Amino acid sequence: MREINLDKLFAEFEATAAPTFRPPGVADVQHRVRRRRGWRHLLAGWVALLVAGPVGAYVLSGADAMPPPPNPMPSPSTTLVPDGTLIDRRVGAPGATAAHVQPRFVDARHGWSYSDTCFGRDLTGDCERAVIRTTDGGATWREVTVPPSVAGPGSFDYLELLPLDAHRLVMRDGNRYFVTTDGGATFTEYPGEGPPTAALLFVATSGGFLIHCPGGNGLQPPACPRQQLTRVTGGGGVSQPPVVLAKNYQLVEGGDGRLWVGVREGKKLTVVVSGDGAKTWRELPPVTGAASLLVSPDGADVWLVDSQSEDAVPNPTRTWRLVGDTWRKGARLPGDTYSVEAGNDGLLWLTRTKGGGGYVVDGRYTPVPELDGLWSDRKDVPYFRTLPDGTLKLYSPPAIYLGVGSATDRTWIRFRTQ
Repeated sequence: MREINLDKLFAEFEATAAPTFRPPGVADVQHRVRRRRGWRHLLAGWVALLVAGPVGAYVLSGADAMPPPPNPMPSPSTTLVPDGTLIDRRVGAPGATAAHVQPRFVDARHGWSYSDTCFGRDLTGDCERAVIRTTDGGATWREVTVPPSVAGPGSFDYLELLPLDAHRLVMRDGNRYFVTTDGGATFTEYPGEGPPTAALLFVATSGGFLIHCPGGNGLQPPACPRQQLTRVTGGGGVSQPPVVLAKNYQLVEGGDGRLWVGVREGKKLTVVVSGDGAKTWRELPPVTGAASLLVSPDGADVWLVDSQSEDAVPNPTRTWRLVGDTWRKGARLPGDTYSVEAGNDGLLWLTRTKGGGGYVVDGRYTPVPELDGLWSDRKDVPYFRTLPDGTLKLYSPPAIYLGVGSATDRTWIRFRTQ
């Protein structure tokens, strides 16, 4: 469970959106620049709401309710045997010639991506898109039939994929949303001014909790002095956490169902926790110097890390671990640590500004040989994210890495995005 970083999310979005850009003329370029800025403001709102909890078990109610996925969330694939070898895989449907943008995996076996025939070309003609899907960990991909207005030709808007799980995908294309609940067999269109519940689930926790301005739709950038906690999926009212939700907050739901809210004010970070679906809250002692809240995928381990900023690049070196209701100092991290992600069983996964990645357990850092090729120019540093089934995703432009397995016993697969 990681702290959402605005620059990281924008970097991931840019990697996805850039392939659809083409310069059709000054007027259209100006229009698209304005639209692009609008997207950044929308994403800024999403960043304030994004959490690292699993997104595979949503149950909805209402007019645009979505059924649960036909099959339960799979466990990580056991067909791969870790042997220290980095596996390279191509993203693309058979016979496809278009460049494919960043794949978006939802677990070890399932992922979505799309392509654009105008990628890297200075064209003013028509472009065509193809949405593709994998069900075997990226070994093979097949094209999904999307509405003609999305596939092209002639669209100037960015296509943003917001996958919820193996069967449910939200696509935003300009001022429209398209939602599938059956793996891409059919899509339903919604207007952009009334985003469907599925779009809210992309920024909500596994239990459907999110924080936004009163009266807002949950996707708008925060523009109020104090926000509130709500529940998209119903299930009764919630009590507001006993902290001010103005800015610099995090909302995380662990695999054990506990809900955590962290708020940073000045040099102090205060954490509150609810174990009964936000009906009651318990406040923990504030910690001076802490900057981020981390929760392991199973919810058992809760950490705080600091952030010694240098050239706007985070540099966490200190940790605190929750024992009962007390924060105890944990291990020091390597001095060139950039990003940290909590794993189960006391693991902390991290990337380094000088290159490479690995994990810390019992105070000792161990590098992962398959990640030796990771490098940073301090402009686009790699970072980890945990998928709902425990698979590790590592975003490192121009590639995506998956760490399939459990604990430190993992097979690493690299998918190049350019």
